[in-house]
Amino acid sequence: TWADVLDAMDEANAYLESSDTKYKSVAQGILAKLNAAVDALVDKAPTNSPAPSDDPTPADPTPTNPAPSDGPTPTVPAPSDDPTPADPTPTSPTGSNPTPGNAATNINKNKVPSKKVTVKPVTVKKVSLKKVRAMKKRSIKVTWKKLSGVSGYQICLATNKKMTKNKKIITVKNAKAATKTIKKLKKNKKYYVKVRAYKIVNGKKKCGAWSKVKTVKVK
Repeated sequence: TWADVLDAMDEANAYLESSDTKYKSVAQGILAKLNAAVDALVDKAPTNSPAPSDDPTPADPTPTNPAPSDGPTPTVPAPSDDPTPADPTPTSPTGSNPTPGNAATNINKNKVPSKKVTVKPVTVKKVSLKKVRAMKKRSIKVTWKKLSGVSGYQICLATNKKMTKNKKIITVKNAKAATKTIKKLKKNKKYYVKVRAYKIVNGKKKCGAWSKVKTVKVK
């Protein structure tokens, strides 16, 4: 053992320091004993074990990297001439859960877009006024062409062409009506008459354009 080697060395040093020549044979025997012990330690020591060092500094406990295995050698991509830096964003492996940002994007992509409801403006056709005829007892009869899809009609009459004097508007709520008799008018007076249709939409009255004006003289 190394203890034997150390003891032999101490003993050899002690004898060699003496000036007496009678101890030379003893020193030689000790040295032979020391050489035999060293040879025995060398035979027993493992081949990969490092020889003991006189340096009291403790060995570095950092583990060394293991030798590369026989497995496939990882390939290192060749450097590219493109100066544009690579995208540092990590990519998700196949089958892994998407990140929260990607999940929100997927939800937005999978969301069915809502259809736009286009509300068409309500239009009421213009009425065609056929004739206005004077009746007896200060009355007149107004006749027009009936329209489909309306709620009723309005008749406007006045005593001047601008339809401002003695103006009166009569509402006919029957949508199927095509005539209306108006009574209690001024005798021997000329009246201007026009008609339009209207339609009720969401509780509001939507009126069409007025017809052409016709005149009649009351009897």
